[in-house]
Amino acid sequence: MFDVDFGSRARSIMMRGVIVLALFAIMAKLGDMQLVNEVIYGKKSEDITTRVFVQQPLRGEIFDRNGKVMVENDPAYEVSVIPSEFSDDQIPALDSLLQMDSLDIVRRIQIGETISPFFPVRLKRDISVSTLYSIEEHLKEFKGVYFDI
Repeated sequence: MFDVDFGSRARSIMMRGVIVLALFAIMAKLGDMQLVNEVIYGKKSEDITTRVFVQQPLRGEIFDRNGKVMVENDPAYEVSVIPSEFSDDQIPALDSLLQMDSLDIVRRIQIGETISPFFPVRLKRDISVSTLYSIEEHLKEFKGVYFDI
């Protein structure tokens, strides 16, 4: 194994045994964490994940010189998915709600995954309020699907 002199043969065997036992203990703990208690540690890992959502500021109204409103703020809703949380079996239901082609949804998600699997990928902007409510009703079924104003 190692050609190290620890003073005597008995001491050398004992030190090598301690090293082997320490490595075995580390490997056992690693196996316990990754194989036996994967659900517990996976959940803890998900809980500490930080998500960044960019919220666009409201622009305000624009008036002409006579005080008449030229431009108003209207809420625009958008639907995004986080690729690491989204499952492909959700695409048929989502494409019917968003009235999008499923291939377009897959393409957008694949492009987003190349950037970061944890960063939201916008699927559609300016969805109607009724579509927003439909998605919100089924939000528990759509894991990884988010909407924003």
